Amino acid sequence: MPEYPLFALNAQLGIPDRDGVLLETPFVGAGMRGRTGLRYFPSRLSLVPELLKHTLPPDIVLIHTSTPVDGTVSLGTEVNILPAAIEATRARGGLVIAQINPHVPYTYGDAVLAVDEIDYAVEVAEPLAAPAPQAIGDVSRAIGARVADLIDDGATLQLGIGAVPDAVLAEATTRRGLSVWSEMFSDGVLSLEKAGALDPAVPVTASFGTEKTNDPGLIARQRSLVSVNGALQVDLFAQANASRVHGVIYSGFGGQTDFVVGALHSPGGRAIIALP
Repeated sequence: MPEYPLFALNAQLGIPDRDGVLLETPFVGAGMRGRTGLRYFPSRLSLVPELLKHTLPPDIVLIHTSTPVDGTVSLGTEVNILPAAIEATRARGGLVIAQINPHVPYTYGDAVLAVDEIDYAVEVAEPLAAPAPQAIGDVSRAIGARVADLIDDGATLQLGIGAVPDAVLAEATTRRGLSVWSEMFSDGVLSLEKAGALDPAVPVTASFGTEKTNDPGLIARQRSLVSVNGALQVDLFAQANASRVHGVIYSGFGGQTDFVVGALHSPGGRAIIALP
């Protein structure tokens, strides 16, 4: 195709880079950052499903799945907006194309998709990309300790990935009865499990679409939700900039606003911005 729009969330390096490909996103990843002609849509992640349904309905959805189990596949480690994208594509008679990979784990919840929903499948066998582990420096460790002091036993955690969230999780291993409600989490959550810090009655086993995980109303129902997010800048009026550098879009606010609002409405909850 000589021309087509390509919509992706947090796109990584390797996406098409040629004339005729119009890049669109509500959250800019390394693969789109700084690209000429990028169309950025400032939107809470909780509202991206509505964006796909009404404003930017896709014609084709490309997904990465597990191998079939009992007539179903799983979206594995990345659910996010994909169920909404598949639904919007089906509503307009579009195509769902799956890359089926035995290295993709079979996760549950909204990750499960009937094989009948897939029009075409391509089989591959390659390891999943994973971020390199980051060493926790002294600054990140100090920030993590201060944030952890604000986390009580029985709290619900939302954190991203990176050195600061990992430092927070490392400092929170002495807490008890914790649970996790987050659009993403790092291997640091495993340290909570190994330390016995997680509430066994609230297992972290299912994956849900963005319209659930990022719904401020559902977030507010979680007990004592502590939201920990980063920022690029914070000014003297306590306004956080998580989107732009020198006036140019860098990433976007993503799900941060969803969790800040939800945490502030959660009984006993806190919304924390942590940065060096």
